[in-house]
Amino acid sequence: MANWFLNPALTGFRDAVNDAYPRRDKGSDGTIGDAAHAATSSDHNPDPDGSVDAWDMDVEVNGRGSTFKADVEHLKAVFEAHESSSYWIHNDQIARRADGWRRRPYTDFNSSPSRNRHTQHVHWNTRAAFENSTKPWILEDDVSAQDVWNYRIESPALGGRTAADWIKAGVAAQNAVKTLTEKVDALALAVAGETSQDELMAKLEEIDAEATQRAEAELQRDADLKALVEQYKSGELSADEVVDQIAARLAG
Repeated sequence: MANWFLNPALTGFRDAVNDAYPRRDKGSDGTIGDAAHAATSSDHNPDPDGSVDAWDMDVEVNGRGSTFKADVEHLKAVFEAHESSSYWIHNDQIARRADGWRRRPYTDFNSSPSRNRHTQHVHWNTRAAFENSTKPWILEDDVSAQDVWNYRIESPALGGRTAADWIKAGVAAQNAVKTLTEKVDALALAVAGETSQDELMAKLEEIDAEATQRAEAELQRDADLKALVEQYKSGELSADEVVDQIAARLAG
């Protein structure tokens, strides 16, 4: 197919890798497959829409002859964390999202003696439903406050939420547990005869009032955090300053 293209998700990953490793060797890079691939069922072959869903990345990301193992392992972790990732193959091993990224011998899927063992490159493969993802690929340590706030965390049981949503849900859950524990303790004292009915009711009202105060404080903290992000976006605060202040507020 003449009008093929690497899908947007993998294009974003490749661009991020190129930015992070400007000296990397690209001799073993690959996208669209050759004639041998075309004769097989391979994601190096274009989909009906022309998109290619696999990218081979040369492992020598620090330049030809330079060490690379730690960097490639880091890139595997980055890839696995992204919503578009499906599986990778490297050094005759394969790791798939479907297996919880457990590393398995590639022979479990291709036992041919002539198989490509992917020693000179890593084969990255995306899943069709997310091939158009434009979610950032976060490779560097100097992540902005906005990246932290909007980073999406996937849970098989609970679904996907941004880091901000998980933080707020976690604080809300802690507050709910605290309120419930205090009420159980108050009821236990009443059952044991250590407090009267009136004292129990007064204590329950006090617990509810404190829970309301915590909820109001949480709403205010949420507003403060959003204001910090706006200050970052407007240039009033640096990313480091915003992250420091977010940490301080969440700790407080």
